Amino acid sequence: MRGLAASGRLEAVLAQLRPEELSRLRYDFELWAREDQLPPARAQGGGAWTVWLMLGGRGAGKTRAGAAWVTGLVGGLRGIAAQRVGRIALVGETLADVRDVMVHGPSGLVATAP
Repeated sequence: MRGLAASGRLEAVLAQLRPEELSRLRYDFELWAREDQLPPARAQGGGAWTVWLMLGGRGAGKTRAGAAWVTGLVGGLRGIAAQRVGRIALVGETLADVRDVMVHGPSGLVATAP
């Protein structure tokens, strides 16, 4: 994308895409995520993992990665959930933190989910 933008061809390429392709560009986090923002395929021992800790400072992409993960669970997306998950718990220090950051923040669910 950056090369297309730098060459001035990005708008022409985007104009040729179908609406569903444009939507994928916007909402498919796997296209934009750094490797450390994607869930691990397996636990260290090779089995299924049950806990995924993302430890990082401000701006590390934790909220965006979490929002993509929750969206994948709810949508039953390949590689994240075999079927749609009906109940999700968002846990934060305060209710306001959950609401203002995880749900309504710039990298939260409302801003990033299709």
